[in-house]
Amino acid sequence: MTGRLIVGAVVGGSLLCGGCASSQKSDRPQTTVFASEVFSTRITRGVVPVSGFYRAAPDSVWLAIPGAFRDLAFPRGEQTNGAEKLFVTQEMTIQRQLYDNEPNSLYFDCGRTPAGNAAADEYAVTFTLMARVVADGDLFSHVDVLVDGRAHDRTRSNASAIFCNGKGRLEQMVIDAIRKRLPS
Repeated sequence: MTGRLIVGAVVGGSLLCGGCASSQKSDRPQTTVFASEVFSTRITRGVVPVSGFYRAAPDSVWLAIPGAFRDLAFPRGEQTNGAEKLFVTQEMTIQRQLYDNEPNSLYFDCGRTPAGNAAADEYAVTFTLMARVVADGDLFSHVDVLVDGRAHDRTRSNASAIFCNGKGRLEQMVIDAIRKRLPS
């Protein structure tokens, strides 16, 4: 990963807040706010996760997630405990490229710029990674991983953000990193 990744943090209060209301005129997706004592981020509703299936108990998979994110050099995230095992990273901003010599459009679908180029390659991309462990019985589980983000034109400070989704590649990297941390 290049040194051009900026991590943003905002102090929040509660662990998980309700959804935001959308106006009738808005074509923006509805979002949910994830807030904790460490940071907060917005998660677009309807983003489709990529799933990885494991022959391991949910608790074992849950314990592997923080290390998997560290292995990929992503900043620490916030874990929720209780019935829903959810790991959410801090919001990260890519100023140029997420990985050297690879366009961001390999990882993010942010649509096209007015000139027809991939917005993920032309704009600054801010994103969050989330992983949720789901039990498939006592001895099996799967993890739903999603990338949610937005991009904005670096040259226009008043430009509206456009929403971005993961293309599956970054999500698969997380799934593989979790698998490497589980006993064979």
